[in-house]
Amino acid sequence: MLCVYLIVFLVGSSWAGEVCYSDLGCFDNAPPFTDLQNRPLTMLPEDRDVINTTFSLNSRQVVDELIFNQDISTISSSNFDFTKKTKFIIHGYIELGDLSWMTDVVDAILLEGDYNVIKVTWSLKPTGSEHYGKMSSNARIVGAEIALLIDQFLTLSSAGSTASYASNYHLIGRGLGAHVAGYAGERHSPRLGRISGIDPAGPYFEDMDLIVRLDHTDAEFVDVIHTDVDENRRIGLGMDQNIGHADFYPNGGRDQPSCRGTIITAFLYIAGAIYEGGIEYNRCDHETAHAMYLESILESSCKFMASPSPDRDIDSYIDGMDDYWDAANAMPMGYHADKSMMVSPAQYHQPYIMVTEERNTKPHCKSQYRAYVYFADPFRADEVHGDLYMRYGSNANEWTERIYHGNTARNNDYEPGSAYYVTGTGDTHLDPLNHLEFDWEYDRDFYNPLTWDFINNPETYVTWMWIDSLDTREKRQFCSTVEDGKVTAERDYVIFLPCY
Repeated sequence: MLCVYLIVFLVGSSWAGEVCYSDLGCFDNAPPFTDLQNRPLTMLPEDRDVINTTFSLNSRQVVDELIFNQDISTISSSNFDFTKKTKFIIHGYIELGDLSWMTDVVDAILLEGDYNVIKVTWSLKPTGSEHYGKMSSNARIVGAEIALLIDQFLTLSSAGSTASYASNYHLIGRGLGAHVAGYAGERHSPRLGRISGIDPAGPYFEDMDLIVRLDHTDAEFVDVIHTDVDENRRIGLGMDQNIGHADFYPNGGRDQPSCRGTIITAFLYIAGAIYEGGIEYNRCDHETAHAMYLESILESSCKFMASPSPDRDIDSYIDGMDDYWDAANAMPMGYHADKSMMVSPAQYHQPYIMVTEERNTKPHCKSQYRAYVYFADPFRADEVHGDLYMRYGSNANEWTERIYHGNTARNNDYEPGSAYYVTGTGDTHLDPLNHLEFDWEYDRDFYNPLTWDFINNPETYVTWMWIDSLDTREKRQFCSTVEDGKVTAERDYVIFLPCY
């Protein structure tokens, strides 16, 4: 999306120099932090007191208890529990003062499990020329401050306690905050356990050296959600390139379905109309990433399962192309992403894609299915022109809703004697899949009266189909319980069972 509020006049100039702190180290703005094409106005970070990095400890026992990385007494006397794992939540640039999403994520994490959860806040209004370039430089100080606090935890913890292992720290950063997490992670050896990047900021970071941005070397496992990308870097707030162990691109990483019509809605219903509506429209794709991440924390059944793919072409995925469907190596996007599910190093550093809810409603998560349907030709059957539907079942009492399956390339035309890929998404999540029900609706062409058969329902013959389910990470063949596979449109609902 056109990031209107990031196309600011980046007033100021770059200059060489260095700022140093005894406990944080030194920071300069020499290459690679200066780049004429990608970071033309890189400045030195502001003073740490101006940046004002603040740590608020949350747990099931305490809310927003302040702790300070330069005063270990505030840690020792706090409610920080050295027997628990620790998570950090880090905001970015786009919030414009609204940090309520951080509280939502903290609350969800503490409902999901018993952790130390630390909110990291820092100045959203740098002094002087208030622009994105200075915030990008300040992010390095914030990352160093987080690394220092983790060092204090590691030092104060008893040997063998949960807090004494770097692998038990998980940093979650949104936008510019994702790169803050990377700056913190690169300072630790052994590496931190995990960093989650929620639509990492693209401007000033795309195509930059690893030391400048979040990358897969910053933690044992780096997972990234991309929702607002653009290859040309003219529009879009997020990064286009793969930077983690697992990079997720819901809906191809751009033009999120739930954001369609946002600008019209904003103009009509938001006070202030054009200005607020424009802001809402421009940041909707970007903000969808944290909405999905938040949803992934507590959703017990839908896991935002995504398939590895070669190039994020969401149209090829929707049409069921082979290179875009790999159920066995599917990964959950969001909070429950887990490196242990990456069964081969060949899965690393490649994009994962899926589709989400099309309406501007929650939840975003959908179960993903692909069917390879064989249309038999026992009696010189006619071409099928219509809509295909499936209901999936795990046992006699558990079924999904009736799910439309289609292929945009076929335009709902299926010739007898051939098999076709069709895909669909559902709201009900079942595991395992033991059987399915198939039916279809004949598509009467409004412009062709010869297709208006209101007396006889057309018939087709479907004898078998292969089903890929990302939820179950399985591919399985099902056979019709009708001997010749006949299915009459808008009348028959045929059960398919596993082929043996």
